[in-house]
Amino acid sequence: MKNQTDPTSAAQATALEQLLIAYAEFHSPEAVRRHADRKEQAEAVAAADRWVDELPLSLAEALGEVADRWTAFPAFHLEVYVPAAAVAYLGHGVWIHHAWWPAEPGFGGDSEATLLAPCGCGQGYQQFEASTQDELVGALAVLSGAPRPDVHSDVQPDCDEDGSCRSTFAS
Repeated sequence: MKNQTDPTSAAQATALEQLLIAYAEFHSPEAVRRHADRKEQAEAVAAADRWVDELPLSLAEALGEVADRWTAFPAFHLEVYVPAAAVAYLGHGVWIHHAWWPAEPGFGGDSEATLLAPCGCGQGYQQFEASTQDELVGALAVLSGAPRPDVHSDVQPDCDEDGSCRSTFAS
């Protein structure tokens, strides 16, 4: 009978091979990227939850119910870097998009929230910046049809023929 600690044992060689295969799969570029994507997605949802928690109580409570419905997306590079983001559907065709630009040397990070609402033209979406409490309240005022708290600006749709719609704040 062979010694069970002998590395030439068939059972140990199989276990070792299995461990080496598992290690290679765990550290493969695809696995490393999947792990990084999951981490970025979790951080995006956590950042969106922190942003909601910092809102006044009534707004935080209203958005608190979507906290468990955030869908997270990892960061990616096109021609520019697009940070990881969390998106939640609010109803009536309106979405909230929250992105967190992580802290880097010389940059403390930044939270960006945007409401995406169907455009009046019926072909696209308008974007309303909502990163601060005031921006969120202003966007909600526009969506509700109420006068904006900031009387110096008005939101006007700016639509291209291809359905690209932008919100413009005209003074």
